[in-house]
Amino acid sequence: MKNYVENQLLGKFFRTIGYALLFVSSSLISLALVFEPSADFIMIDRIRDTLQPVQDFVLSVDLIQDSFYYLFSFLIGMVLIFWTLVKSTFVKLVQTLVLVVLFALIFHTQDKTLIPISFSNPTWITDSLAMVDSYINQLLALSEDFVMPLAALLGTLVIWQVFATKKPKRLSTLTMRVGSVILFLAVLFFFAGFAFEDFLDTSIVDNIRGYAYVLSFDLFVLGSAFGILGFMRK
Repeated sequence: MKNYVENQLLGKFFRTIGYALLFVSSSLISLALVFEPSADFIMIDRIRDTLQPVQDFVLSVDLIQDSFYYLFSFLIGMVLIFWTLVKSTFVKLVQTLVLVVLFALIFHTQDKTLIPISFSNPTWITDSLAMVDSYINQLLALSEDFVMPLAALLGTLVIWQVFATKKPKRLSTLTMRVGSVILFLAVLFFFAGFAFEDFLDTSIVDNIRGYAYVLSFDLFVLGSAFGILGFMRK
């Protein structure tokens, strides 16, 4: 019995859609990270000058201006990847639940620990979250400072686990795995800055963290591009 997933035509279709959503959303997230008003790391001005024509194009297209949908598309794309790369149905359900709860918390709190870009919730997501508002508040009440960073760390570990255990190995999954490791480290730097703020120059931590976020999503762009190109693979 084979211990890896072999996608047939429908599975290939949904896997490719997942990679396409990750490609678009990660590209836009990476660009938004560079142009985020609060972003302030070494050579950011030079990077912005280089990417300004791309940013101008994004701002000229109404369909891709709303950064909330960058995060939402990333969530949907990753869930589709879970369901086409993972063999166990139970594991798929657990991974999906973890990621959906994480993003529900992100949308509720506007937290930037996992993806540090600004966004505004549309009415439909606000109304949806209102139905579980009490449960979210109970969870957040456990620790005002650490629930979101810990949830973000758990989310990155779930993403890493999907690509680390995928068999057979592909260039797409390898690249996505490296991106998830760097994203994990970027989130982990939150704790480093918090724990050592009295001993370290926080600007150094902020610079490393800023570049780690950009690099991780750039690797997601590259990995998802490989995934799209490999749409015929089982």
